[in-house]
Amino acid sequence: MMLTSLEPAPVVLSKEIKRIGIIDESTILKKEEFRNKLDELVSIKDDELQKQWKDAAISGLYGELLKDQRFDTILMLDHSENTSHDILEATRVPWESIKQLCDTYKIDAIFSLAYYDTDTQISVKKTSMEELDLLRMKVKVAAQEVTLETLIENGWRIYDPYAKEIIDELTFSNQIISSAKETTSFRALQAMYDRKDSIIEKSRTSGSAYGLRLQPYNKKIERDYFVKGTPNFVKAAQLIEEDKWNEASALWQLESINQNPKVQAKACFNMAVYMEISNDIPAAMQWVLKSLTYEDTKKSTAYLAALKHRSEQNFIAEQQLINALSLSK
Repeated sequence: MMLTSLEPAPVVLSKEIKRIGIIDESTILKKEEFRNKLDELVSIKDDELQKQWKDAAISGLYGELLKDQRFDTILMLDHSENTSHDILEATRVPWESIKQLCDTYKIDAIFSLAYYDTDTQISVKKTSMEELDLLRMKVKVAAQEVTLETLIENGWRIYDPYAKEIIDELTFSNQIISSAKETTSFRALQAMYDRKDSIIEKSRTSGSAYGLRLQPYNKKIERDYFVKGTPNFVKAAQLIEEDKWNEASALWQLESINQNPKVQAKACFNMAVYMEISNDIPAAMQWVLKSLTYEDTKKSTAYLAALKHRSEQNFIAEQQLINALSLSK
């Protein structure tokens, strides 16, 4: 079964960071060699649209940061100095430039769209389609089906100018597949009306996702439980299919005093899962410990470690939420 766990924010900022700026340090890389005329047309069009796509990514980040009440100011900064295209290279924007920007605008840290690129693979397939002839009758004609597979990559950084530290760095990859069928490949290309907007939306979503790295988040985790051992285990499994966890747990509690230690261990293990679902982690750990007294298994030992880790992570995440709330007041 699946449950949700509160996890700490992947990125932690100093409490002193109140005013932040956003820059675009990425450069538009133009393709110089083309396989055919269709490839050239797609590349030229993508170059024209890339600024809109980059702006959407930055807009997504800006919108998410705007919701974060710990920040007093969020500024969009102009940064025209070209830097390396390699997101993995150690040297980025010179620290002197970062420090100068922060001093000029009196900001504490800089968020950067460090890298943005799209790469489109084109495939063309011969097919057929129906269209109306001069008599308004449907006839089948030869057609071309064009498919564009666009890989969108964008990288992000957070600069701390005073500690001269890159607080975080991450690259997102997304793919958009667009397809259209027309009598010619060029007309099929023109028929992909929603491709531009789809890439804009993906770009905006990636910017928003980067902004959310400052917040605790819910993570789906998987837990196993025993469904065999006695008739009560089988009945409990059926009850869980009907989402009747309370009734199932009552059956497991009965089996927790079974004369067979292995059955007791399984029942106690299942009770731990039930308590975790009920968000009572301390009680869940107690039930696992009880399970281990009846039968010391790797499964129960691993579950106890997972519960301890979840308890620690929940505490950190809850403290982050409390701190963010206090900083916003």
